[in-house]
Amino acid sequence: MALVERPNLPESHPDRFLSCKEAMKDRFNELVEAKQPMTDLHAEAIAAGWNENEAREGILGLLEARVAMEKEMDLEEAQRTKARDENNH
Repeated sequence: MALVERPNLPESHPDRFLSCKEAMKDRFNELVEAKQPMTDLHAEAIAAGWNENEAREGILGLLEARVAMEKEMDLEEAQRTKARDENNH
């Protein structure tokens, strides 16, 4: 099981939000693949030392990135299917 990494930047640092997302990324992917609730990730991030807002915004950012990736994959699959259909006619 991947662990959420502890913060390594002060709360005032401009890259702290990105650092939080990076700290949660591996655990987020595990939970998505296992179809587990993100409430587990939120609790783990808080326990690791991230504040409520960082944990919530980090999860939201990871979810948005995941949705964008899945949309891109769906679009690519649709394009491949269309190309195959056109080649078969």
